[in-house]
Amino acid sequence: MLYERLVLDYESFRFEATRDQLGDEELLNELHWSPTTQTYADYGLHTDGVKLVRQPAKSPNEPSRVVRSVSVPPKPKLVTSAFGYVSLFPMLLMVLKPESSKLGKILEDLDKPELLWSPYGLR
Repeated sequence: MLYERLVLDYESFRFEATRDQLGDEELLNELHWSPTTQTYADYGLHTDGVKLVRQPAKSPNEPSRVVRSVSVPPKPKLVTSAFGYVSLFPMLLMVLKPESSKLGKILEDLDKPELLWSPYGLR
């Protein structure tokens, strides 16, 4: 710790609470585990009611535009529409304990090509 303080001129105790909070598996499960999909998910403003709509050009010299059309307003919730990197972070960052059933679920999901793999590699 003395070496960190000399090199970075920071007092590491100021960051220890953040480190502990980010490594808290119970808090992670409370905030990001979706019991519905049995995956970790991001949390934020989200809606599935979005599509791209082509708008006609305003004049013959201008190209048409594609704009986002929202039919259902977003609301704060877990974004569970896809299994992806967010679902893997608790394992990759070693937040989960080895005996965690959620770790087992992630490893099972990694073995399902339709969830994460594409003909071109990872989705």
